[in-house]
Formats: sequence, structure tokens, C-alpha cells
Amino acid sequence: MALRRFNKIMKPIAILGFLGFIMASLYGGYTFINKNVLQQNKSEKILAEVNGEKITTIEYLRAYEGFKAQLDNFSIQQKQQSQSKEAIKPLPDDVVKKYILQNMIDQKLLLSSAKELKVGVNGSEVDKQVSEVKSQFSGNEENFLSYLRSQGYNLTTFKKAIKDDLTVRAVQEKIQSSLKIDESELKKFYERYKYSEFEGQTYDQAKPQIKELYSKDYSGMLLNSFLNKKRDSAKIEIKDKDYKTLYDDLIKVVYENKGYKYTNRILNERIVMAFANTVDGYSDEMVSKLKESIKTDLNRIVAISDKAKAAGIKVNPEFSGIDELNDLSKKYYNYLVDSYKPSDTEMQQTYEANKEHYNIQHTVGGYVVGDVYKASKADEEVAKKKAEEILKTLTPQNFAEKAKQFSEDPGSAINGGSLGDEVDLTQLVPEFVAGVRATEKGKISKVIKSQFGYHIIYVQDKNPTDANKAKVSHILIIPKVTDASKKDLETRLQTLMGELNSKKVTWDQVNTQDKYNYSIKEQFKKITEKSAIPGIGYDAEAIKQLFAAKLNQTVPFKSEDGYFLMVKTAETPFKEVSYAEAKDRVRLEMAFKYANDEIEKIK
Repeated sequence: MALRRFNKIMKPIAILGFLGFIMASLYGGYTFINKNVLQQNKSEKILAEVNGEKITTIEYLRAYEGFKAQLDNFSIQQKQQSQSKEAIKPLPDDVVKKYILQNMIDQKLLLSSAKELKVGVNGSEVDKQVSEVKSQFSGNEENFLSYLRSQGYNLTTFKKAIKDDLTVRAVQEKIQSSLKIDESELKKFYERYKYSEFEGQTYDQAKPQIKELYSKDYSGMLLNSFLNKKRDSAKIEIKDKDYKTLYDDLIKVVYENKGYKYTNRILNERIVMAFANTVDGYSDEMVSKLKESIKTDLNRIVAISDKAKAAGIKVNPEFSGIDELNDLSKKYYNYLVDSYKPSDTEMQQTYEANKEHYNIQHTVGGYVVGDVYKASKADEEVAKKKAEEILKTLTPQNFAEKAKQFSEDPGSAINGGSLGDEVDLTQLVPEFVAGVRATEKGKISKVIKSQFGYHIIYVQDKNPTDANKAKVSHILIIPKVTDASKKDLETRLQTLMGELNSKKVTWDQVNTQDKYNYSIKEQFKKITEKSAIPGIGYDAEAIKQLFAAKLNQTVPFKSEDGYFLMVKTAETPFKEVSYAEAKDRVRLEMAFKYANDEIEKIK
């Protein structure tokens, strides 16, 4: 049973919000002040100023501890997934410290830009965020305030931290939303991808998607360029000598070509990203490869950009530094695609060699609504009563024996319910954690309900120095889905089927109204007879029934796991496509191959 919330560390991005660090500390459960200030005799002081915005000792260390907690959890996951028997090497501490410093400087740069960009945050937004954090303490005001004190906050400074975080996010959004999108560029984008991403759609139908893709493609570059320009003109004062050493290393140039530079700041970020995307941990080899890739990447995009400029492609003034090169490279690739003109003979030969590829396949569009079979309240009550009866017979001495007999968690039952020598509570579901915390060492908990079922927890030991570590065993009783519960779902969906067939209810109503409370509501534009049906998966019988159905006919489908309604709303029959009909698509596909080949030649 997957008790652990498998929270992979997020891919590092340019900005890590204050609130992200706050929440990381919250789930990490650090007694922050004791660990980092009182025990180390550190007083609150200013480490750095960025355009007048201060970075304090506690602020930095809080962010550092929050991020370290994520890294520690990720290292556990790496170890579980790695095939190597050797110990997984964690990220060096200086890499982590520099990563936090560079992100905090970027945060302060954005924060200091709020006024010039006319960005503000109102009190109600701040109060809403405070309430969400407070809810983690089940509304207990004293526990909430006690936690804030343990993290070096009072309510006023906590609200300020959240306001700063919201302001940083608002500034990011303001910068990214300023991207100017030319209509002619959107049309060109459509023309390039009308036979792939936008197949079957007109330009007007595809336009919202195109704008979203275009925005995603360029908004990150826009933010990076803004920060690059701000770094060049910012007043950054590092007041602590140790952090001054870290900062001086961050701004050192790793590699330069024609005035374009990659610094240690970018290398450091790539090291963190590479670490987050491997199960092998940190290594010197990883760093060497990243340094080499930085050199290769910069040489390549400079060379591509030179070709772009030679072709008359202009630099966009919104971008700077490496993002200027990335923009030119993208434009040059598109230029190669748009300007490629193969001969008619070449296109006809390509068509003849790939005739089947250009034929229109038999496809259908439609939607699916339904659900997997779930235990009802009555089913849950049966499981709960079973757990309560088992609890009456339990003692610490017979717990392991009873767990082997009754527990339905296959991962732990065989081991007498044990979750290991010591478990990290931050990786368990919150109800289970609350049950452990509420139970004394050496005692057995009451019956605890979670998303997995009903638990009985034996708290064998608690770590005296870390409240998030404990040795525990449990018995899990999973509610069984009865025939009556299955029949209830089928009856409700059969009633809906009658309403859909009689046109009393539309798909839009099913999709948007809360009263149609089904976990699967999927719409699809085009699937073939070899495709998986969204929400159901690939099932030969379901495919057969869907393709055989009449247009707008509702077809019920019962699988081992659930009950579904399928509706076919569109159908495209198979058609052989002639060369004349396929000519434009042939040219475009040849153009993409040509562009890819030309880009590959550039070193």
C-alpha cells in the first residue's frame, strides 16, 4: 500500500517563492530557532541588500532548511530507485547555499521592481494565505502561533513574508504577460503545425491554443531577460564575508563566446536540475559533463544566431544575453521551415514512399463519463467495525502476529505491520501522522481513517531529537466494494444515459455541474481503432462498441473496474489521399526534416 506521498522535488526554476520555503519548513517540522539561532548563538542580522531589500540571517536559513528538507526526501527516493549498491552522494552544501542565495537575490530584484511596474497586493489576499497555513493546524490558534515562533516569526512578520511572496509572483506575472504577440506570427505558427498539433482545426479554432503555446515558449525567456537586465544595474551589497565568497563565485564566468556569458550561477542551477532528474545522485562526472555542455551549447547557439543575423533576422529588444541567442535560434529554425521549397519531383517521390502515412484514418470523436467502483459509506462502516473488533484483541506483544493475520497492506503485513526501523513521518499521509503524534510511545492508537482505509498503529518508538522520525507498525483494513455499491453507480449512470438520449441533459451540463459527481469526464476529438479511450484505456470491446455506435448514441460499458457511458459525437471515415491533396503537407514535413538536418550541421 502506497502510504508515502511520493512528492518528487520540483524541477528548479528561476524563482522559488517565500511561501514555498515556508510550507517546506512547515511539513519538515523544524524547530528552526533552536537549531539555527539559539544553538549556534546567531543573532538576527542582514546578510545582503538588493536595491534596498534586505536578506536576513533567519530568512536565508529558513529558506535553506526548507530546501534541504526537500532534498533529503528526494535523496531517499533516489536510493529506492537506484540500481547501484553504492551510497547516493547528496548535493554538496556549497551548491545548496549558492542556489538559495541566487534565488533570494532574484526574489529581491523582483520585489524591488514592484513599484516601477505598479504591482501591489491587498490585505485580503494575504489573509487568505495565512488562513490556508493556519488550517494545517486544524484551526488551533496557539499551535499555529507556537509554530510561527519556532520559525522566527510573529504574526506581523509572517504576514509580511507572505505579502512579499505574493508580490514577487504578481511581478513575475506582470512581466510575463507583457509579451507582445503579433497576429502574423500566430498565423505562421498555425501554418507550420496545422497537420500535427492543430490537425482538423481552423486557425480561429486553434488560436487560443497557439497563444498559450507561444506564451509558454517565450514568457520564461522574458522573465530571465528582465532579471539579467536588473542584475546588471542593481545595487547588490553582500554584508557577510562568507556569503560574499559564495556570491563572488556565482558571478564568475564559466565560458564566454562573442560577449555572451555563462556564469557559475547558471552552472549551479543546472547542477541542481540535473540532481533532481537522476537517481544516481551527485558526482564530479556530472559537473564535468555540465561544464562541457555549457561550452557546447553556447558555441552552438552563437553559431546558429550568426546564421540568423546573416539571413536578415532581427534581434528582439525584449530579450537579452543568452535569451537573445535563444530567440534568434528559434527564429532561424522557423525561417528554414518557412523558406524551404523542394521540387515537385522530390515531393512526389516522398509522397509515393509514404502513401499510407497521408491517408485519412478512420477516427471518431466523443466523450466519456463514468467512474470506477468505490466503497460506499456502508462498505466503509463494515471495514471500520472490523478494525475496531481487531483493536479489542491487540497488545504490543501480539501486534506483529495479528498484523500478519489481518492487515491488508501487502508491503508491511508480511513484516508484522512494520514500516521499517525508523520512518520519516513527513512522507506519510496526514491522518496517519496525526495518529502517530497522538499516540504515546509503546502504545497502540485508536482506529484511524485515511484515503487507504482504516489503520491501527503501534508506536514502538519515537526519535527524541527529531519529532518527524518514529518506529511504527500498522494494521490496515481496506473497505471492500460490495455488489450493492456497484449497482448504485450503474443505476445512476443508466438514469443519466436516459437523460442524455432524450436530450434533457447535455455534455456541457455533465462536464460543468457538480451534481454529476463522476471522477471521469473526458472529451476527445479523434481516436483510432487502435487508440486508448480517454478515462477507460485501451479495451478492444469498448472500442468495438464505440465505433459501431450511431452518432450521438450513448453506449454503456462495464469493465472490471467501473461503469462508463460513451458517446460518439463525430466520425471521419477512412479515405485514400491523392498527391494533389497531400502536397502541402508533404512540403511541410520535408521542410521540418530539412530544418532539423541544417541545425544539426551547425556546431
